[in-house]
Amino acid sequence: GTLLSSYLYTADASPADSLVVIVPGFRSTHRDYLAVAESFRSAGRDVFIFDPTGCGDSGGESCVGFAGELFDLDAALDFIDGNFNYSHIFLLGHSRGGWAACCVLANGEHRISAVAAVSAVNSPMESIIMPAESRIGFAAYLNYPMLLLYQSMLFGPSHADDSAAEALCETDVPVLVVHAENDEQVPADRYSLISHRTEIESDSVEYYICDDPDGDGHTGVLFSADGSADETLMTKIDTFFSDAAESGDKTAERTDIHANDGRNRTDTGVYAG
Repeated sequence: GTLLSSYLYTADASPADSLVVIVPGFRSTHRDYLAVAESFRSAGRDVFIFDPTGCGDSGGESCVGFAGELFDLDAALDFIDGNFNYSHIFLLGHSRGGWAACCVLANGEHRISAVAAVSAVNSPMESIIMPAESRIGFAAYLNYPMLLLYQSMLFGPSHADDSAAEALCETDVPVLVVHAENDEQVPADRYSLISHRTEIESDSVEYYICDDPDGDGHTGVLFSADGSADETLMTKIDTFFSDAAESGDKTAERTDIHANDGRNRTDTGVYAG
């Protein structure tokens, strides 16, 4: 029942055949990613950004809880599926949004061509425990059962502690995991999606570990010192999206059951070369 405000930025060269959905980080809004949107617009892609529940111009008195953005993203994709007809839809999720962008792949309900997960946390409970442990140490885990119970009451047991790493094991959608070694907010060696790298058994996942000399390594990794989108990272993500789209198009051509490839077909089987 919450109204989410969303924004569509059209490419310089319209009409575009691809859409990048930017999934914001915790307590972030569309305004925080305008430079990133501009980079994709210049590359010929339309961009869609929504303000999560309780943030920016969207409804809701608060963010409710960490896992809430997965429901927000699912609603945004439902809206996109019902109102647009892009050949390819890509997700760029940042921090909490990176977690949501990975986890939404697990249900397989949306046609996503590729995902870039930047500075992504791995799970809601890791994100909740992270700041507490940094302050009081192992004692933070004494309250873990109650925290998990509360998250389960808010979002249901199946989503209270969804793991992005586990979600990536259940999909063949190409995913680029980006993380800065000097990330001060979500450490690369703990709590983050990249820290669970050894658990991800998938040939569709690629990793880009970098450094952010101009910022904090978390949000700053997306931007240059002058506030524009980081050109090197944006080029890498845009190229990853293009390669994923091209690969998907070739696969679709090979498996098109209506294509006339000169082979005999029967009702009991279809050749997919």
